[in-house]
Amino acid sequence: MKVGTGCYLKKNDNGIWEFFVRGKSDFIAKLATVFGGINKDQVELRIEAKRLSKDKTLEQLGYYYGALIPSLLILYEDNGYSTLTDSRMDMMLRYYYMTETIFNEKGDMIEVPIAISESCVDEMSMLIDQVCNIEFREKFEIEPPDPEEFKKGKRIKSDAEA
Repeated sequence: MKVGTGCYLKKNDNGIWEFFVRGKSDFIAKLATVFGGINKDQVELRIEAKRLSKDKTLEQLGYYYGALIPSLLILYEDNGYSTLTDSRMDMMLRYYYMTETIFNEKGDMIEVPIAISESCVDEMSMLIDQVCNIEFREKFEIEPPDPEEFKKGKRIKSDAEA
């Protein structure tokens, strides 16, 4: 559940609420506001601060934006989806493979894509793995581009860019 910019409240598999902060935030005030609205059972709230993961890497970003997205654009164009762009492909992939649950003060929830700028190295790795396994291997039955071949500066160009 998104509490505010960079603040997330999530129930884990054991039913315990966990709170995550990405960057600087006035998270205590936001947490109290949102948690208070959904805490009808008057459950005790415990806050434990720890760093979960490092920021995404330039190599991950280069591979995602320089190899995976352009390759998928070519594959989708070859299958009749000629109106897709880099930004639409990115949004579609994040919508399918990198979302979080957001609650409003009434308790209504929706799934929204996590912004790349707010993602960590683990979330980016999971997105890349999902895209490689589902989009390339399952949907198109081909191997994804080799990450070693697509270091900084190398990029696949679609027909529209060439």
